[in-house]
Amino acid sequence: MKEVYFKEIMIADMQNETARIQPFEKGLNVVTSVDNHMGKSSLLKSMYYTLGAEVDFDSVWDKQSKLYVATLSVMGREYRIARFMKRFAVFDGDTLLKITDSVTNGLAPLLGEIFDFSVYLPNKETGKVEMAPPAFTFMPYYIDQDKGWS
Repeated sequence: MKEVYFKEIMIADMQNETARIQPFEKGLNVVTSVDNHMGKSSLLKSMYYTLGAEVDFDSVWDKQSKLYVATLSVMGREYRIARFMKRFAVFDGDTLLKITDSVTNGLAPLLGEIFDFSVYLPNKETGKVEMAPPAFTFMPYYIDQDKGWS
């Protein structure tokens, strides 16, 4: 697997016309705050959501009004993944590589090729082993505080 890390995530609220960019450093990043309900979980869930995961945001979080753009470094090369509702756009630098509505058939194979790594899991309905959404590459490191291991 190639060296991959998040450089930043931008979350823009299209309805309220606001945005937040959160940069990350190569290596360990600690997300903390002095109180609850400050956005720590929403930030992490937004990263997974941008990679194709369907996450349970807090009830006050309207994911339908948000544009998410994650910037990743892959072996020193910059890629961006943008998600708005069910639509994804993937960029290599300033070059558009793909626009897709499909995580399984569009996003996952492309990111598997970029990362030089893919996760395969059995489909819950068919039992057939298939390429998992790209977020599963990072899932072992995340436990939803509201859902736990369930």
